[in-house]
Formats: sequence, structure tokens, C-alpha cells
Amino acid sequence: MVQRLLTAGGAPLAIDEGESFDMTVTLRDTKDNILDAAAVSTFTLTLFNDTTKAPTIINSRNAQDIQSANGTTISGGVATVRLDALDNVIAGTLDEIHIARIAFTWNDGQRTRTGKEDFRFTVRNLAAPT
Repeated sequence: MVQRLLTAGGAPLAIDEGESFDMTVTLRDTKDNILDAAAVSTFTLTLFNDTTKAPTIINSRNAQDIQSANGTTISGGVATVRLDALDNVIAGTLDEIHIARIAFTWNDGQRTRTGKEDFRFTVRNLAAPT
């Protein structure tokens, strides 16, 4: 299920083209318990444009390792994922829907488990004034 990112005020998040922002994600297990950072084995980000017929990977972020790397920190089960200016580019001429797919694995004591979450946000095209 895709979750729409919201502002602190509850409005749908819209980022201006070329703007950076921090996305906060709480990592939870299958019983909805918060996962400690030490329990997380892998943590990746795939960022893509969901506006086009064939989704396009943005800024080479295709299953990129972000476990305390590439602009991400994890503390107490809460990850802060930094998306920079090059992560919020416009491929076409209109506003675009981008998806940040977070995937992570952990061991629950019996087997390796996988979690995936998709986060949706709008990137606004800042066309030059005419």
C-alpha cells in the first residue's frame, strides 16, 4: 500500500523541483513493534517517478543501501532519510508523482523477515517565468 506523505499540518506533501527534504520512517516488525536499529539487517531506498507509463528510477537510487549511509540515519527504530535536490527533479514538463520505496530486513529469532513501504509525494515543476 502506498502512503501519501503529509506535512506536519496534515496536508499532502508537495516538494518544489530541486528542493531537499527529510523523510522520517518508523521501522516496525510484523507485530507492529518498533525495530531497534541493531535488529535491521538491510535497509534500501528505490526512488522513482510514478507519473510516466514506465516508472523511471531517479538519481540512481535503485535499491540503494541507506543503512546509516547515503544521507540516512537510524536511531531507536526511526529512520531519517534525506532526499536531496537531485532526488527531486522533474523529468517532464508537469508536476510529477514520486515514490520512495523503503525495504528492510530483520531476523525475528526464527527467520529473516522483509518489510516494504511506499511513500508518495508530489514534485512541483518550477517552470521559469515567461
